[in-house]
Amino acid sequence: KGTGALLSIPLKDRQGKVMGVFNIHRHKADSFEPNDVLFFEAGARHVASAIEKALIFREMETQAIMDDLTGLYSRRYFVTTMEKTLSNTLRTSKPFGLLIIDVDNFKLVNDHFGHPAGDRVLKSLGTLMNDNIRKGDLAARYGGEEFVILLAEGGLEEAMFTAEKLRSRVEKSIFVGRGKKRRPVTISIGVSIFPQCGLSVAELISSADRALYLAKCSGRNQVRSYSEAEEPHPAEKRKSRRFMLTLVPVYTPRGGIQYIDLKINGRWTPCVIEDVSNSGFKGKVSSKLSPGETIPAKVHTMGGKEEFKSLSFLCRAAKELGDANYSVGMEVLGDISAWRQCLTKIGV
Repeated sequence: KGTGALLSIPLKDRQGKVMGVFNIHRHKADSFEPNDVLFFEAGARHVASAIEKALIFREMETQAIMDDLTGLYSRRYFVTTMEKTLSNTLRTSKPFGLLIIDVDNFKLVNDHFGHPAGDRVLKSLGTLMNDNIRKGDLAARYGGEEFVILLAEGGLEEAMFTAEKLRSRVEKSIFVGRGKKRRPVTISIGVSIFPQCGLSVAELISSADRALYLAKCSGRNQVRSYSEAEEPHPAEKRKSRRFMLTLVPVYTPRGGIQYIDLKINGRWTPCVIEDVSNSGFKGKVSSKLSPGETIPAKVHTMGGKEEFKSLSFLCRAAKELGDANYSVGMEVLGDISAWRQCLTKIGV
């Protein structure tokens, strides 16, 4: 008496797991009749159902923007955020940085130590990146063993400092193997800065990608900037033994193909492009394909605004790379004029 009456009803999901408690308080003691209890129990069931649906929706949202393995943001979320950042900074011309990061010799890690070891490396990298970026920066898994970091503010000097700090900490803290086989994991990093190397998302990614390529060609385990990568690409043209066609790098400073989405098993899956030719391309995907399959595709091109062309490709070759990745060779089907229009931007 003097305290009143409190009715507490557990809020349970469909599996009977308690998600919380539904409390009803009345100022008068012993004021809950049996019918009141039945009424509030029915209300609690509706509340529990609404909460469960909200939790499921939030989980689906999180899965859409997060990479399960590394705990970093997804590629799509990263590109969307970068576009918003670019839109805001175009008005102020305030510089910001972009880092593209690639794990050195990652295929050897999977081949020599197994795919679980490779997964542990990627997970450790995700944790390390989240722990070593500032509030406001954003780290994402771009595809396979490639990562990207958007530095919310700062010029080239700050970006290079952050990249070198990250490179050094990875080398000193992440290892694979045991005993005599134990060795450090290293990364290579390419750096680009807005607005010096471009005014679009495509140009910024392209410049950082060229800097990353330079870091790889110069011996790996190092940081290079876009300004160091302005010389002509060292592999401007080369032959592919598989396709016997002239291939050129996809990413160029002033245009080309940004990325390609393939519709595999009813879902749009991003494909990391490695080479292109007059009749197709070579790339990496995270879903299995078989030679002879016909796959719809969206070819996203670089330019003043992002756009894509809808095409269909025939899978000519497919090879499992490990870490749930597959190398594929794709040939364009039907009228190839749309594909040729994409290629004219990169001088094929």
